[in-house]
Amino acid sequence: GYLGSIPFLYYLGGVFGLVAMVLTIRGMEKVPVAVSAVVILAGQLLAGFVMDTLAGRVGPKELLGLCLVGAGVWWNNRQSQAARPPEGEAAA
Repeated sequence: GYLGSIPFLYYLGGVFGLVAMVLTIRGMEKVPVAVSAVVILAGQLLAGFVMDTLAGRVGPKELLGLCLVGAGVWWNNRQSQAARPPEGEAAA
């Protein structure tokens, strides 16, 4: 039948998607939503970058884009920490 003609490797996408969804739901209990969203997006970006690298489709623009995204995450984290009151002090 039709399902038998689909290569087994294609089914792994569904398995990995299920695992990622379960881990995300379980992780949301312990991690703030913003951190979880950044981790999910960073994981997708890294996975796509690895796949593109293996396929030979990575050039200077892609490397620059990856660096800019990384710099943006770093800058956002730095600004968030600077705006947070020190440990033990009440917020004004």
